[in-house]
Amino acid sequence: VAITVPIKPPYMRWKNYKHYKPLEHIHHFTEDSLTDLLDSFGFKLIKKGSPECPPRKYIMSFLFARKDLNA
Repeated sequence: VAITVPIKPPYMRWKNYKHYKPLEHIHHFTEDSLTDLLDSFGFKLIKKGSPECPPRKYIMSFLFARKDLNA
């Protein structure tokens, strides 16, 4: 699964976060919360990075794969 989403830096306040738009997004993720969510559905993080930055700020891409079902 490949996902690219805005990720709020931990040091930034919500009111200063450019991607915070009330009623536009159902949920906002941190790196940990997105990884934890996918882990709970049986996926492991393979790679993460910010290939779109610059020019875009606070956008991260993640690559997840199914965990070994036989383990």
